[in-house]
Amino acid sequence: MRHSARREIPAPSFRLLWKLSPVLALISLRVASRIKERLDYHNKYENRPYQLSVSTGVSLYDTEDLLDIHDLIVPSDRMMYEQSEEKG
Repeated sequence: MRHSARREIPAPSFRLLWKLSPVLALISLRVASRIKERLDYHNKYENRPYQLSVSTGVSLYDTEDLLDIHDLIVPSDRMMYEQSEEKG
């Protein structure tokens, strides 16, 4: 029986902030989706001894609202954490 240990290498995280618009909101979600699709493709068709994964989080804001930076970061971090937990 072959055993494999799941090893996570911490990856850098980054944030993109821009003014809220319906078009940019859709672009943000689509970019996150495309990154995952490309990783899934490479995991399926590349002969690697490991799998690549990504967790994404998106927070949208309106510049008219006076939000604390914490109010922007926490929801997206929560989304990334939940995705990581689902991967087990």
